[in-house]
Amino acid sequence: MIRVPRRSATQYSLQAQVQAWYNTPIVLAIPMSGIQNSTVLEQNNSNMPSTDKAGGTRKAFAFLSLTWVMCAFLLILALAACSPQTAPSSLPAILQQADNATPSLTETVTAPTATTIAAPASTVTTTVPVAATEVATTTAAIVRPTPTGAPPANPFDRLQVFNFTSPGNLIIKRDKLSLDGGPVDNVLMTLTEARLGVTRPITEEVSSVLNVVSYDPTYFEWNLAWQSEPISGVARLLPATGALGGWNGGKLLGTDDPVLALRTTTLDGKAHLELFKWNKTTHAGELLKMVPADGSAEKDALFDADLDINMADLNDDGVYEVVADNVTGVQVWSWDGSKYVPKAVQ
Repeated sequence: MIRVPRRSATQYSLQAQVQAWYNTPIVLAIPMSGIQNSTVLEQNNSNMPSTDKAGGTRKAFAFLSLTWVMCAFLLILALAACSPQTAPSSLPAILQQADNATPSLTETVTAPTATTIAAPASTVTTTVPVAATEVATTTAAIVRPTPTGAPPANPFDRLQVFNFTSPGNLIIKRDKLSLDGGPVDNVLMTLTEARLGVTRPITEEVSSVLNVVSYDPTYFEWNLAWQSEPISGVARLLPATGALGGWNGGKLLGTDDPVLALRTTTLDGKAHLELFKWNKTTHAGELLKMVPADGSAEKDALFDADLDINMADLNDDGVYEVVADNVTGVQVWSWDGSKYVPKAVQ
């Protein structure tokens, strides 16, 4: 048992009480059977000498007071741990706030519902549909100012062909063609990749494309209207319609639709020809169709030849045929109104 001396009349601060408790010797009374007196074991603090009776009374009181303070503190912690408002959570603080927050209208409403609103002094109820509100955002259209002054006398003076090709590409040929039927002709550019020695070895295959640029009379500038899908090989020169023996960009199908051609040669020495029909409405080229020489399924008009490939009006009827020079002979395709179909090898 712990002997508690009489309470001292002198008042001490909490700090003095703690210091006094720290220096208080611990006195234990151990009852022994058959012995009326108790054996007293005393363990003194090694830093302080023994105290008198009055000092022991103060120290014992300080120890008891501090014990009550500790018990009250532990009780408060126990009550706080049991409170649901301070229960720990595994979510981060910001997610805890979002988890405890009241959902907004846009979070909870997923379909139009009805809410009954009661009037304060009436039994009449009104059903009001509630739906998620969409916030309309409008951006002011940027109006491009039109240039002032007279238009250029020659629109082609404003054409910068290198604006329509990237470094490393070569402009094989450019032709003025009346594809859209406007007052200013379109420009057809044939582009191919360049072999740049160490950067692009001569053993590496390159690709070629067609570009069509158009003149904008409002802003006095040239813009890219259409570009074909690239095909393998170095592009070769094709004579444009209007020139002696020229046919590229001409009306080769007997209709009012111009036809654009891209002819290339690959590293294996074979020739390739791709044909497009120009659409004046969409201002774009559309691949024609053909049937391969072996009679297989119809596909896009990309012809192959062992030696060379060209177009010519063999029948002198205004409709051009595709002529392919092969090792085994000459293969001809004729237009049937919707596609090119092969004829017997000659």
